Amino acid sequence: MPILVWSEEYSVNVAEIDAQHKTLLEHVNKLHAGVTAKIDKEALRQLVLDLVEYARFHFASEEELMKEHALQYVDIHHQDHELLLRHLEHIVHAVSRGKHPAFYSEYDVSNDWFLAHILGFDKKMGAALNRKGVY
Repeated sequence: MPILVWSEEYSVNVAEIDAQHKTLLEHVNKLHAGVTAKIDKEALRQLVLDLVEYARFHFASEEELMKEHALQYVDIHHQDHELLLRHLEHIVHAVSRGKHPAFYSEYDVSNDWFLAHILGFDKKMGAALNRKGVY
């Protein structure tokens, strides 16, 4: 069973970003399933790396869209993205050392970071983009 299920509450009302968020959510769910199934270290590491790679792509997409439309708080948004990426890199290193991340633990891959970022930063970004005619 997935740990995250898409809800319209998470929509930022920008189709490109919402589609990317859904894909990011799928990566979190795959990782959660792998942790739950106690898959081997290398397979788990690959799931974390896949999540990191997609997160980097998604964050770059958001930041480019913000710059393209001259939104004022790109730097703050970027700083939160960097914090999330450092957290994920910490998990990559932990898994590489043989630790299994757990949801809501020291090596947390929970949905908290994902939802907090969307409901905080990304909702504001979506509203600002909507004011500029981007949907």
